[in-house]
Amino acid sequence: MLIMSELILKTAPNGFSDQVLANNIRYYRKKLGLKAQELADLVYISNGRQIYKWESGEARPGYESLFALSKVFGVSTDILLGYVNTSYDAVNLHSEYSVNAVA
Repeated sequence: MLIMSELILKTAPNGFSDQVLANNIRYYRKKLGLKAQELADLVYISNGRQIYKWESGEARPGYESLFALSKVFGVSTDILLGYVNTSYDAVNLHSEYSVNAVA
């Protein structure tokens, strides 16, 4: 369900930034109550440490991982990248997705 009044505070004023992406990945992972390794499993990343690298801005997800994150979180890639400042209510979305559903 799209919640138009829910604003993501960490949006990039002029488009994409590494830190906005990092903040949004961390925000949605925590909102869903997922551990880094649980999210890694859902997006076919073998090591949960990679999720922490994405969340710290040390590394960026590739486009396939970015699309998988978008599916798991229930938001568009534009939202993750900070181009759009509204989001889906993703509180319980993780129960709708399994490892096979993200492929």
